[in-house]
Amino acid sequence: MNTSKLWISLLEVEALPENKVKDYKKAYVNGLIMAESAEEAVTLLKDSLNKMGWDLLSSEDTDEYEKRVLEYEVSPEIKEFAQIVYKTGMPQFGTFHSWE
Repeated sequence: MNTSKLWISLLEVEALPENKVKDYKKAYVNGLIMAESAEEAVTLLKDSLNKMGWDLLSSEDTDEYEKRVLEYEVSPEIKEFAQIVYKTGMPQFGTFHSWE
C-alpha cells in the first residue's frame, strides 16, 4: 500500500563547487516532493538538490502540503508545482531567493 503524501519544506541551500551560479551561493527555496514522512521528504529533497548542484544546509516547516494550503496562503507558483508533483511524482522547487 502506497502511503506517500505531498510534502512542502522551506530549504536553505548552498551552491556546490561545480554549480555555475554566478550571482549568489546561498538561497532559500520551497521544495515539494512525494514521501511517506517529513523525514523522508527532507532526505529525498536533499538528494534531488545534490543532483542539481546544491547542498541542503537546513530545512524548516516541513508539512503535508494539503494541511499547509488549508492553514496558510500558498503562492500560485507553488500550487502549480504541486500539481506537477501529483502528476509526475518528480520533485519540484520554487524560486530560489538569495541573500548573499
